[in-house]
Amino acid sequence: MSEFAKNLVRLRTEKKLSQEELAKRVGVTQSAIWQYENGEATPKIKIAVDIARQLGVTVEALVGMEV
Repeated sequence: MSEFAKNLVRLRTEKKLSQEELAKRVGVTQSAIWQYENGEATPKIKIAVDIARQLGVTVEALVGMEV
């Protein structure tokens, strides 16, 4: 599992958001969030930025590249 996938699961869970709720907030399907969390797909940059914003972190933190 990629750092992005691990961080996405951890951060979403910490925020007490379901996959469906995060998907609605970001404008993707619940299936897309599932695929991101399981390493089956990688979001486009705009979606990754939107996910990070909804989770209250930077994109760098989301992908495991804290500076």
